[in-house]
Parts: sequence; C-alpha cells; structure tokens
Amino acid sequence: MADVEQAGPICEDVAGEFSVSYQPAVGRYVLVYTEGGLSENIALRFSPRPQGPWGPAARVYRCPEAGWDAKIFCYAGKGHPEISSGPQDLIVTYVANSTDFALLESNARLYRPRFIKITFTEAAPD
Repeated sequence: MADVEQAGPICEDVAGEFSVSYQPAVGRYVLVYTEGGLSENIALRFSPRPQGPWGPAARVYRCPEAGWDAKIFCYAGKGHPEISSGPQDLIVTYVANSTDFALLESNARLYRPRFIKITFTEAAPD
C-alpha cells in the first residue's frame, strides 16, 4: 500500500499475532487468534476471501492455564493446517506465560506451545 494512512484494522479485538488459512471442510478462510492479544480465549472468524471481510468472532477454546494463577496469561493463538490430519481438522497452538518470572521459572508447564484440535462439522457462517 503506497499510503499508510489508508490502512485500517481488519476487525475488532484481533491480536497482532494470528493466522489465516483456507479451511476446506467449510469452504472459507479462517482467522485464528487469541482475543485481544493476551487472553484466556482462542477465537476464530470466517471469510470467503483471505483479506476479509471477516465474520463475527467465535470463541472456540478457553485456555485452562489462565485459571491456575492470576499472573498467568495466554497468547499467540494460531492455526496450522500443515500439521492437521484432514480437511475437517485444524491444529491450533498457543502459549501460556506468566508476568512473574519466579512462577515461570518454577513451573515447567508454562512457556511452551500447547496444541489443540478443532474439528469443523458444519458449514461456516456467511
């Protein structure tokens, strides 16, 4: 884009770190992200085109690690079709971290990628 002043958000509440991939099972593109950047919720949106417009957010997963301690947060939600097992599935990763370095250092369950599988069973909303 020649004029950066024309740039704008693609939709609300999307993190700066996200993924966009085509999901064959629903015949749409899917945008996967952690709500607001740092959140306990992984969300996705659908679009007929990779640049949008994007439909409403659908929360698909609540990161349980966020409930372990008030200092724990989750981020970096992204879809990975390249490691998914079939056209109806999407592997999603995220990371759980802490604002307290001592907690991070003492808890080996934190600061490593998490993997979840989303299975699409019906058509995506328009």
